[in-house]
Order: sequence, then C-alpha cells, then structure tokens
Amino acid sequence: MRKYEADPSYGLLLTDFHMPEMDRFTLTAEIRQREAGSRRHLPIVALTADALPGTEQRCLEAGMDAYLTKPIDSKLLATALEKWLQAAALRQPAVRTTKSAAAPKIDPQIFDTNRLVETFGAVNTEALQFLAQFIGEARKIVAGLNAAMAGESWSDARHHAHALKGAGSSVGAVRLGQLSSDIQDCLDADDPDTASLFVGGLEATLEELVEAVQPLIATVQVES
Repeated sequence: MRKYEADPSYGLLLTDFHMPEMDRFTLTAEIRQREAGSRRHLPIVALTADALPGTEQRCLEAGMDAYLTKPIDSKLLATALEKWLQAAALRQPAVRTTKSAAAPKIDPQIFDTNRLVETFGAVNTEALQFLAQFIGEARKIVAGLNAAMAGESWSDARHHAHALKGAGSSVGAVRLGQLSSDIQDCLDADDPDTASLFVGGLEATLEELVEAVQPLIATVQVES
C-alpha cells in the first residue's frame, strides 16, 4: 500500500490472498476508496491457492477485476496481463531490462528454475528478489505450522500447509511444495500423526532449498 501511495500510476496490481500486514480484501477496499470520485481504476488481479467455489465471486464483489489460482498457469497469467494492462500500457515508462543470472546447476527435484522463467521471462534480478522474499515468508509459515501442530490446532496447521504448498509450487520449490501437500492431505484425512511425521522434515527440506538456491540469490546481492 505504501508503494501505491507513493506512486499511484501503477498499471496493474497482482495481490496474494495471504499477506502479513493487510489482507487482499482490505487492500482492495483501500484502493477503491482512494479512487472514488476520480477517473482512476487500478486493475487488481487476485492470486491464491484457494480454489473453493464462490471465491472468485467474492473477489469480484470486493472490487477486484480478475482471479487466478496457484500454481499460476503462465498462459492464463499472460492473458490477464494482456487484458488488464492494455489501457495502462501507453502511460507506462519503457520496460527496464535486467541481466539474467548465470544459473548454477540445481537439482530440479529441489528447485525448478523453469517456474521463474515462466513468470518473469528469465532468471533475472526481479525473479531472484521474488525468490528471496519467498524464502523469508516460507520460514515464517514453517514456524507457524510447527506451532499449530504442537498446539494441536489442526485447522491452523492445514492453513499453513496449504499456503506453503501453493507458494512453493508457484516459485518452483518442488520438494518443499510436495511435502506441504502431503501434510495438507494428511490433515484433510484427519491423520495428524502422519502429518506430524512429515512436518518433522519441513525445516530440513527448507534448508535444503536455501542451500540450493543461495548461489543464485547471491548474484542479486552482488549486483546491487
């Protein structure tokens, strides 16, 4: 929201459902309130792993313009960008190009760089900054999941597992995303004991991911 207040000329907002400071509905309401009485309308596209019936309608009724489910289909994302950026394209500055990072060899079962390429067009600075942000958020989610499991709050645990599954699949964290999916499946099946066994491997799996992608993320720090 702070970035929007500083520069309201953005052409499109892609918003996740789960954010630390302001949820997607509050964010949309704030923006629509600020636009009231003006000719401005910032296209807002929701991104979420929640594919439940009625979710899309809730997004549209809240003032959002479109809705995409995770893992994000690159073709659907491209279609949404083409549709909602048409009106804004003429007023946007020239696209800033960034250097692609020289990608070291990474086990594709741990991290699939193709997911970043599908979303960003290349493993570039913007993509790697996104990856670094994901890792920071993943640590928080894993901590929340551990706390929920310890407190036998199965609903909260499922929420954390679901969020980590969707985010991990979208960014390319293959093994982490799959493990999170297994945890969610166990909780959906009312099997917290097996879920606990899988949760025990989450931190090691996350650190495995961090170790694998650290050479990539380091290139952002060097360039900046």
